[in-house]
Amino acid sequence: MRATGRALNGLPSNHIYDAVIVGGSVAGSAVAMALAKRGMDVLLCEPGLASHKLLAGELLQAPAAKALIDLGFMDAAWSAGAVASCGIVVVAPDLKAPVVLPYATVPGLHPSGVAIEHATLAAVMLARTSRRRGVTFVAARAQALQDLHGEQAASVELCDDAGSRRVQGRVIIAADGKQSRMRQAAGISIDKGPNVRMCGLKIAGTLPCEGFGHVFLGGRRPVLAYRISGDEIHVVFELAGDTGGVDPRDLDMLPLEVRRRVCDVIARGELSTAVINAMTPHARAKGRLALIGDAGGTVHPISASGVSFALTDALCLAGAMTAHYGDHQCALDVYAREREQPMRTRSVLGEALAETLAGESEAMHALREGLLHYWIDDPANRAASIGLLSTHDGRPAALAKEYGKVALKTIGQLRGRGASWSDTARVGLALGKKALAIARR
Repeated sequence: MRATGRALNGLPSNHIYDAVIVGGSVAGSAVAMALAKRGMDVLLCEPGLASHKLLAGELLQAPAAKALIDLGFMDAAWSAGAVASCGIVVVAPDLKAPVVLPYATVPGLHPSGVAIEHATLAAVMLARTSRRRGVTFVAARAQALQDLHGEQAASVELCDDAGSRRVQGRVIIAADGKQSRMRQAAGISIDKGPNVRMCGLKIAGTLPCEGFGHVFLGGRRPVLAYRISGDEIHVVFELAGDTGGVDPRDLDMLPLEVRRRVCDVIARGELSTAVINAMTPHARAKGRLALIGDAGGTVHPISASGVSFALTDALCLAGAMTAHYGDHQCALDVYAREREQPMRTRSVLGEALAETLAGESEAMHALREGLLHYWIDDPANRAASIGLLSTHDGRPAALAKEYGKVALKTIGQLRGRGASWSDTARVGLALGKKALAIARR
């Protein structure tokens, strides 16, 4: 099922839509569906989905699965080959057994996530949304944003093969990705994090704990592996240096059969690479413009939280626009305020998780071991962590509390192993400074 749209010259003249949504991938289709379900008049613009988006979100955490159900997309996802994912499993060489962090242990969290090819999910969502009553779909690209602070509406200049057309919306929603043209047109500046070079490949076979996303530790960087269909597993590495390939130390951490299949794929050159960086806009809304999904911020890919956050953005924005219909400024202020702290938590967590799982300093080696034992010791600790990782718990205070508890666990372990007071104090000081920095952010 493909999305079919109207021609630009067939749109009514001088019509003001409740929302003009620029970008029809996962975030754009989700917010269009959410608004249409609430009776709003929506124009959705997408010139053409990428058939293969490099290393985009495929492992959808539990909140994303719940959002797909609520929006009416989940049956289409299952029909397109999606598979269930019940949480995260951490595998490390010094562990007797994998550490399992299931969604089902978190109060109020949906018990399962889902995994599916990103391009497939985007296509089925756009196809269904484009046929929804209340949604007008045009296969057009946005060129310019005008009247951002207009009294009645803002305007977007659209173009397709036949020409261009200006359309008006009470609210303009930028769902056009991390390079968002609408965000740039609105003059919203961004802060960028360091570039991370990622590599992804697909293999057949099985994983140690089927039904879970896997994180393999013990190499230079953590390796992610998760099933995306009944017969395919996606394995994701962080590449070594600016020009290097997959580090052999990372390969050594994989189960023998998985490693063999991965090496075969690498030898054939059948892999995808991408440069990914964290990015935070200085505002999530300006005038009549709202940013959702990757347009509103990205984080380190180790968190696997992009799609979950995008879908929650869509539901939050739709809720604010419904509750404050007719007062766009109030609606967008509410949306920006409600998403500010969860985005901060997500950003800090992605950075802290990457540093903890891959840092080579004495303090990070100790913290990594402390984190594993923190999870092993108490199911409540595992539940608190997966609540944060899944984006279900977006409170900065909860993240700061968990980091502090892991740091204290790490210091206790160092003393228990007979580490000297000077070594313990050095690690403790480093972790204390990091915990304080997290709490302040």
